[in-house]
Amino acid sequence: MSHAVVTALLVAGVVIAVRLLWLYSVPYLLRAIDRRPIQRTLRSGARERFPLAWSGVRGAVSLAAALSVPATTAAGRPLAGHGLLVFTAVAVILLTLVVQGTTMPAVIRWAGLRGDLDETTEERRAHRQIVTAALEALPDHADRLDTPPETTDAIRSELRQYAAEDPGPFDAGPGVRSGLELRHTLIGVKRSALIRLRDQRTIDDIVLRRLQSVLDNEEIRIELALRAFSDRPPPPPDGTAAPSGRAPGA
Repeated sequence: MSHAVVTALLVAGVVIAVRLLWLYSVPYLLRAIDRRPIQRTLRSGARERFPLAWSGVRGAVSLAAALSVPATTAAGRPLAGHGLLVFTAVAVILLTLVVQGTTMPAVIRWAGLRGDLDETTEERRAHRQIVTAALEALPDHADRLDTPPETTDAIRSELRQYAAEDPGPFDAGPGVRSGLELRHTLIGVKRSALIRLRDQRTIDDIVLRRLQSVLDNEEIRIELALRAFSDRPPPPPDGTAAPSGRAPGA
């Protein structure tokens, strides 16, 4: 019996050690091979990786594999070591479940891992960051497009109030075209900031698609407003419109 217990403890130790060795060697090998910038954003520190290495508990699959080994040989004689094999499998399962399973909360706290934000909070935070990126890029794009200062100030105020999430109807007053063009340019800035947040794993693909849809809708509304603005007929030379259905001077 003591031999079986020692064997089970040794096998359990080897199982845990191999998983730790794998997760603390292969990632560094991949880092040496794959030097792409995107790969660097996926890296995690040694402390953050430890819960994953420690969570390799065994269960039904290990037991099923042990029980699938025949108890007798083809000649009908008992298979030597079959009982030890089953005992070792059960012992490893119990040891990993009890030792690793019960210590996982403490390991997670030690690693400093925090729960993921809910989608609403994550989306709100991402929206704030892409609007901030648009605010930072606003002066340069306004200068490039030669946007009037009053229009730039209005859009800056709009962004600060997060009105870009639901722009609403566009005013057709003076300077509206320059404002639409500036808003349209800032859509690209927001998209780049959004993709950057996804690449940095600040947001997931679900939040990415939601905010992309918001930006797509905003872009369509701006483009429709620009098209309507461009399709307006020019005013008469004297600045007065002729009555409908009658020729000027009739």
